[in-house]
Amino acid sequence: MHWIVELICIAGVLVTFNVVARAWSLLPEKIPIHFGISGKPDNWGRKVWIVMMPVLSVLVWFCMMIVPAAAPPVSGNTSWMMWLCQVDVSWMFAYITWRWIKVALGEAEGLGLLWIAFLIPYIGFFLLIPRHAMH
Repeated sequence: MHWIVELICIAGVLVTFNVVARAWSLLPEKIPIHFGISGKPDNWGRKVWIVMMPVLSVLVWFCMMIVPAAAPPVSGNTSWMMWLCQVDVSWMFAYITWRWIKVALGEAEGLGLLWIAFLIPYIGFFLLIPRHAMH
């Protein structure tokens, strides 16, 4: 099962790289570099900043792959939550990068509300950890 999760994560990372590579020549020199809680851009900078998204997606995926392997064994529910978080973060980077490019090209006004849905697994994960720590 774990290798399926890793393949899904790798797919998200590759999508993030692909989105940036395909849009690079279309992007203006000045793009949004930060979005507020509303999902609307609140700071602008050079387009090279968008390259950090695929790089960060690799770093975060790698860390999330290594940490569970190095940690002591956990219960089945916690393992599933870790896998869900790995998949979620890989595809969250892909989604945010795609929307970021849409905003930079003037095709969208912000990240949209879907980015908030990516936070749901983390809320569940942090609610689940204390319950398992007491047993």
